[in-house]
Amino acid sequence: LHAAKAGRGGLSMARFRRPARPLGRRTAFRGGSFGAVLLALGACASGPELTLRGAGSRVLVTVGQDLFAEYRADGPRGPAVWPVLAPGGEPMTRGFPFFAVDGESQDQPHHTSLWFALADLGGVDFWSGPGRIVPAGPPLLDQVGKGLVQPCEWRAADGAVLAREQRTLRFSAGTDWRAIDLSVALRRDDGELLLGAGAAGAALRLRPVLALEGPGAQGRAFDSQGRTGLRAGSGPARWVAHSAVVGGELHTVALFDHPANHAEAVRWVVRGAGLVVAAPFAAPEAAGSGGAVVEPVRVPAGAELRLRYRVFVQRGDVGADGVARAFAAFAATAR
Repeated sequence: LHAAKAGRGGLSMARFRRPARPLGRRTAFRGGSFGAVLLALGACASGPELTLRGAGSRVLVTVGQDLFAEYRADGPRGPAVWPVLAPGGEPMTRGFPFFAVDGESQDQPHHTSLWFALADLGGVDFWSGPGRIVPAGPPLLDQVGKGLVQPCEWRAADGAVLAREQRTLRFSAGTDWRAIDLSVALRRDDGELLLGAGAAGAALRLRPVLALEGPGAQGRAFDSQGRTGLRAGSGPARWVAHSAVVGGELHTVALFDHPANHAEAVRWVVRGAGLVVAAPFAAPEAAGSGGAVVEPVRVPAGAELRLRYRVFVQRGDVGADGVARAFAAFAATAR
């Protein structure tokens, strides 16, 4: 099933698809080549060895002997990835609520490093309200594809399951870069899936040094449309990036929205304190500041809504052109 748009939010409805296999089964990854990034950034073709090790609800991701990331199915509101480390070991996201770090704020406990949630699914707030995204079993590892699959249930406060999700994460690395692909496939089998308000989606809460405002902030923000500073993400864009000198070296972290998600560039929520959200259901007039969609998005019973994102981390001076090349490589990959 296809639809050209959903309301005026610009979402290409992204393809409602009948699931090819039941949720919870091991799924093969079909990501495309990252070769353009390797060539553009000068990394070797083979790259360092990347390993995933599962332990209950968590998956530890290492590159060689170095920690890269840890997937946590047991996040306080749903699955999350913390920490997210650059080559060399510098963290890119805030420690709270997983770990208290001196000098970091402890506001907004629903900002869980790297995560995905929506503010209105079936009339329930899964972003900061009573809704919870609950793992439906342990994560399933794919050592060949360097990723994992996590079946989830989106539950209201009374335990009612409003949606089922298959969340897929794929990890890749080079000498000076790291990438995490996050894919979600949402569906409801016993009725229509209704998606409302807009200030939520795929999100990062960056560590203070990468932020634009607040104690310790030294970050510079820029987006695919050439906007910088607090204007980055103030209108539709394909990606938003932050950079700062961390541990004596320049680091850049960017969030990419896959072009197949939308008929137009996605709208964003970007805050000076380090919050970056690709918000698929934000209204045009609310770009950069959240808001409600004009019309709710309706996903037919049994069909899937699929969305895909990438977090890209680079150590060294990559600049807007380098981020654009990395995004082009991601955009060329299949869903």
